[in-house]
Order: sequence, then structure tokens, then C-alpha cells
Amino acid sequence: MASKITLKNSEVKKVVLKNREDLNSCYQDYVSRGFNAQGRVIFKWNIHPSGKVSHIKPVRSIDSHLDRCLVKKIRQWNFPKTGNDQIAEVRFPFVFKNQIKRKKAKEAL
Repeated sequence: MASKITLKNSEVKKVVLKNREDLNSCYQDYVSRGFNAQGRVIFKWNIHPSGKVSHIKPVRSIDSHLDRCLVKKIRQWNFPKTGNDQIAEVRFPFVFKNQIKRKKAKEAL
């Protein structure tokens, strides 16, 4: 009989925060190409007992170009090993805001 999943929400958040530059680089690249969508996206993915990630999919999206970059980045993340044979499904929100627009608006004042 398999034991319960031991990966805590705080452990997931810690890995996401550790890799936030990955997320920012995707969004900055997206904005530099002339896209300006912003808002909340939600992704889900599986974390295997080894800490590896699979089955990454957007649940809520603002743009497919951004999604593709985020999927590539999330796939490279490593989470703590769970010490059991359970796969954890994670749903996590990310909020993207175009800081460049805000800076230009402030400069215009």
C-alpha cells in the first residue's frame, strides 16, 4: 500500500519562488516581442516521487506564446523527493504585469 503524499504546499511555493526569474524571463521576452497581455495564469503539473515534473498544462491562459515558454521552464524545475510512490498534481497561479507600460506612464507625468 502506498503512503500519502508528503510534498507540502510550502515546498512547492519555495521551488516556484526560487525559479521566479524563469517566469520573469518568459514574460519579459513576451513583452519585448510587442505583446502586451497581462494578468493571472494558472498552470497544473505533476510532480513525481523523484521530484521531476511532467504533464504541464495551462488551466487559465493569457497567451499561447507565453504558455509555451512557461511550460519549457517549469519542466526543468526540480522539487524535493517525496519518499513515496505517489504523483502529486499541483495547480499554481502566476500573475504577470507589464512594468514597462507603468514606467512610461509615470515618465509622461
